[in-house]
Amino acid sequence: MNWITSIGNQGIRKSYLPWEKSITRKLNYFAFICSLSSCIAIISYTLNGITLVVPELAIGFAALPIILAINKYLNYNYAVYSFYFISTVVILLLSLQLGEGGEVYVFYFPIIISLLTLCHKSDKIKNVIIISSIIFFEIIINVIGLEHGWLLVPLQAAQIHIVKINTLLLSTLVTILFSIALAAQNNLQEKELTKMIKEKDTLLKELQHRVKNNMSLILGLLNLKLDKCNNEQAKAVLEECNSRIYSMALVHSKLYSGKLIQELNFQEYLQELARELIQTYGNKERINLQIEADGHKLHIDTAIPCGLIVNELVTNSIKYATPATGNLDLKVKFSKNDSESILNFADNGPGIRSRGERHSESLGMVIIESLCIQLEAKFEFKNRNGLEFEMRFKDAHLN
Repeated sequence: MNWITSIGNQGIRKSYLPWEKSITRKLNYFAFICSLSSCIAIISYTLNGITLVVPELAIGFAALPIILAINKYLNYNYAVYSFYFISTVVILLLSLQLGEGGEVYVFYFPIIISLLTLCHKSDKIKNVIIISSIIFFEIIINVIGLEHGWLLVPLQAAQIHIVKINTLLLSTLVTILFSIALAAQNNLQEKELTKMIKEKDTLLKELQHRVKNNMSLILGLLNLKLDKCNNEQAKAVLEECNSRIYSMALVHSKLYSGKLIQELNFQEYLQELARELIQTYGNKERINLQIEADGHKLHIDTAIPCGLIVNELVTNSIKYATPATGNLDLKVKFSKNDSESILNFADNGPGIRSRGERHSESLGMVIIESLCIQLEAKFEFKNRNGLEFEMRFKDAHLN
């Protein structure tokens, strides 16, 4: 059946988008069906002595080469209008010649149904209105012409019976072939889209892998510098840079190792991030960590800024809120309702006002505020048995 595939691919260009390729193939197949049914009708009517309708059927038979040529040398938009012009004119002329007894009007139904499949959504309304108006105008001419006997060919009773049988069989054949063509093309389009999605996933995986490797290289260089650094102030700055880069690198690592390309389990991510921060800055024996995210998955566009915010909050709490005696309690909660996502953080430290390192001009606060602006989020700090932070934002990617 390679020749059928070859017909369907005529006029398809490398620059065409998937939906343009689909429309072109459908149009080629519909033109082929039109030519095939016209050929069958020519043979049938000629054998039964009804030769006056052969010229009109010859127009229908010419539909395939005309449409293929237009697709090749112009584009599918011109071909769509040409197809409907040819097919509806042939139906109109045959209906007027064969009269009401020929019942040729039934061919309008598959033609009208096919209209919805040959118009892309970007210009579907415009094309449907234009082509439907043309069909409606031709139907009016058809009705008036039948009433006044325009172009009517005198037929004997036996010939009228043959015409009815031919019309029934051909309309059924056309409908079946249209359905097969649509099903075959939809199946082909689904396979092409599946292939494109797999290729995109592979490319994204490769991208995540390269980003992860590059960030790991940066982390390695920072760690080498940390090992050789004797200045405590510089060392603290390097550690902060290290933790911020790690929070972003961890997102890409999770995405690369997970099944989803652009989403990650936020609870697993937070747990791993917090463990790394505690190991870097604090005494894990004196830190109680509670994380609640209910298994929510976060898109990379949201996960990275949220991860950086949590990184700043946890880091500052470990550095400036750990009590002299007793344990530091940290709680991170991520939830959502019908309209927004909510990130909460709390510790049992002295609160934000008593922490000299976390005044409004500190880098950590600047980073948090900048990330909240990036997320278009509303956020608030409170002192209530320690520090409380709440951020609310709308996340279109959240599941």
